[in-house]
Parts: sequence; C-alpha cells; structure tokens
Amino acid sequence: MHGSDHPLQLAFKETFSDDPSLADYKAHEVENGDIFIVGSDGLFDNLHVAQVIDLIRPYIQSSDTISDPAKVAEIISREAENLSK
Repeated sequence: MHGSDHPLQLAFKETFSDDPSLADYKAHEVENGDIFIVGSDGLFDNLHVAQVIDLIRPYIQSSDTISDPAKVAEIISREAENLSK
C-alpha cells in the first residue's frame, strides 16, 4: 500500500500500475465445509468480516454449504453498496 486510500494497483503493462511481484502471497489450509467469501476492496472497505458472517449465517445449511449462493452474493453486494454511500 502506498498510503491511506492509495493501494497498490497491480497490472502488467499499465501506465499507472505497480509490478505484480509486489503483491502479498498467503497460503491457507482449508477443510471440507469451509466457506469462501472473495471480494475486492469495494466489499471489505465497507463490511467487516463479522458483518459478512451475520449476512450469510441464515443461508448456511447443516452441511456447511450455502443454500442459495447467488442470493447471498446479491445480499452482500447490496449491503456493501449501501454502506458505501
């Protein structure tokens, strides 16, 4: 990150970008039943992880799967958008 509100912009052959080799790399162990929520800064700048969990909790089935992933994605994105305003 270059500073507050100035994250790295990773891209190849872009005029105003940073070298992709500057990106963070993280490895995680995963287990059967883990649920992944992937998003950009547009999501995580507006919602804390606990808020995302609260939004998806009603859709988690006993088998640790999401009952309606498309609906959950829509709910999360709408909430992030609402909080961005």
